[in-house]
Order: sequence, then structure tokens, then C-alpha cells
Amino acid sequence: MRNVVRNFMVLCAIIIFGSAAINNGIRARADVEVTDVLNYAVDKKEDSFLDEEKIYITEVEEGNEVEDNVDNSEASDADVSEEMIYEDNEEIENEDMEVELDNQLYNIDIMDRINNYLGEDKYSTSFIYYNLETEERLAFNEDLYMNAASIYKVGLSLVAYNMVECGEITLEDLVYYSPWQYQGGTGILQYDLSFGALPLGTLIEYTIKYSDNIAATMVYSYIGGWNNFKWRLFEILGIDYGDYDNVTSARVELEVLKYIYENRNNSNYKTLIDYLKNTDFHDRLDKYLPQNIVAHKIGSDEGYTHDVGIVFTEEPYIIIMMTDNVYNGPDKIADISKAMYLYNKENTKKIVNEVEYLQY
Repeated sequence: MRNVVRNFMVLCAIIIFGSAAINNGIRARADVEVTDVLNYAVDKKEDSFLDEEKIYITEVEEGNEVEDNVDNSEASDADVSEEMIYEDNEEIENEDMEVELDNQLYNIDIMDRINNYLGEDKYSTSFIYYNLETEERLAFNEDLYMNAASIYKVGLSLVAYNMVECGEITLEDLVYYSPWQYQGGTGILQYDLSFGALPLGTLIEYTIKYSDNIAATMVYSYIGGWNNFKWRLFEILGIDYGDYDNVTSARVELEVLKYIYENRNNSNYKTLIDYLKNTDFHDRLDKYLPQNIVAHKIGSDEGYTHDVGIVFTEEPYIIIMMTDNVYNGPDKIADISKAMYLYNKENTKKIVNEVEYLQY
């Protein structure tokens, strides 16, 4: 009996310990499975989050690229737009400037319009308008001395003709060429030096028509050299200049052109005026004017751009423009010449109308 009870108690103990072990094993296995599941879920969640983050980052980067493209496109469009606006404004300003300079309906003094047009370039520009009938004179910087470039050739021709008038030389005199007189630049003689000698009259013609540098050198050499030419010019004009280099001012050139105009009925000076009307150069004073009424001479040298002349309208006038390193100098001279031509015509019309009114 005792053995039965003892065996029973051992069996119960085995059962109890066995159940505990099985439960611990199941729990351990379950814990592992739950942990695995939790870890899997966490891993999946983290992977999902990372994937979403990657997707988000990709989308953000793509969005930034799109925004950058949009911004760049907008910036490019803005640049193009600004450039177009600038070009449009510049074109409008240029159009306004032309209208402002030329339009006689503007209630603005012609000199104010010229000042506005030139801006800072005015300080590097000499200008004279002189009406030969009414003696109206408009000018600024007329005593500003500059390199004369080729406009000295007008005064040179004046002196040569004056010496002809005085009987010191004749237009038929043969002037011989020497190699030291060679000059490049403008002119036609440089291309064929076989001529040897040419009549003085022909050399004066080439000096003015073609602005021929060799012809001009031969002329002033024949009449006594450069210094003698300058001295005689000052004596003829009655001015005290005192500078024998190739420099001049608008005031000096005004006296040269006035002398030629006042002697226009003399055959020699009439010929000189014809030469001045038939030069090879038409990009300045006569660019927008009838060329057959403009007797002028240009000059250009290392940034200096000039044109001086007489315009034969109903009320003839002298116009002189000399510039020192002015951007688009020839165009500025042409524009202002056109404005003064219209100004001269308008004033002439007013005078005619006033005379007609008084007569009526």
C-alpha cells in the first residue's frame, strides 16, 4: 500500500514537472515567435518607413529639380523678358531721342534738345551753328582745341588759292613728288606713285575730294612748308592763334568757312566750294541732307571725329561739329546736322510767313 502511494506521488511529481517543462518550452517558443513577429513587424515598419522616406526624398529631389527647372525657366524667362524690356526701352528711348531732336513741335529750345541728346558727350564735343543771313549763332565749347585731323585741308586750300590770287603761284604749276611725302590713310595717289608730278590745281582737288594725304603734303610743301601755311592762314583770317601744330577749334574753323563763303563769287573759291560739295564722304553732316547743298570736309584720327561745312539752304548756314572719343561720333554728327537743317528751314518759314503777314 505504501508502495502504491509512493509510486502515485512520484508519478504526480513527474507529471507536474513535465507539464511545467512543456509549458516553459511552449512559452519560450511562443516568446521567440512573438519576438520574431514583433521584430518582423518593426523591421517591416522600419523598411516601409525607410522606403517611404526614400520615396519622399526622391519626390522632394524631383520636386526640387522641377522647382529648380521652374525657377531656372522663370529666371531665364525673366532674363529674356528683362532683356526684351531693356531692348524695347532702348529702342523707344532712341526713337524718342530722334523725335525729341528733330520734332519742331516740341516746345523745347533746340540747344536743350541737343544737350539732352548728347548727355555726357557734350563735354567732348565742339559745336557751332551760324546763320550766314541773320548772323544767328548757337554754340558750345567753341574754344575747345582738338587734333584737327583732315579738316586742316580746308584752310590749306584757302591759303593756296589766296597765294594764286596774289600772283605768287599758279594752279598750273607742276608740283613734284618726293618719297618723304608718302602718306597712307585716305586718298588715291598712294596706289600709284608713278605720276611723278601733278599741277597744283589737281593736288588741291584731290586734297578736298578724296582727302588725299599725299596731295595735301605736296601742297603745303610747295607753298613754303607747314609753318608757313599756318602763319599765312592766321594772317589771312586776322586771328591770333599761335599754335602751329595740327590742332584747331570750332571758332577757328568758323572763320575759315566764313572767309570762303564771303568770297564765293571768286572763281577759285567757287571751285573750292564745288570740291567740298563733291567729296567721297557722306556719313556725317550730309547723311540725311541733300548732298548737293552741303559743302563740307570730314576729319578722323585716333578717336577724333569731325565735320565742318556750309549748308546752302534759303538761309545758308555754317555748321561745325568736332568730337573727341565720342561713341558713334559720325551718327551723332549726322543726327544733330539733321536737327539743325530742320531748325533752319522752320525758322526761314516763320520769317517768310511773318513778312507775308506784314505785307498783307
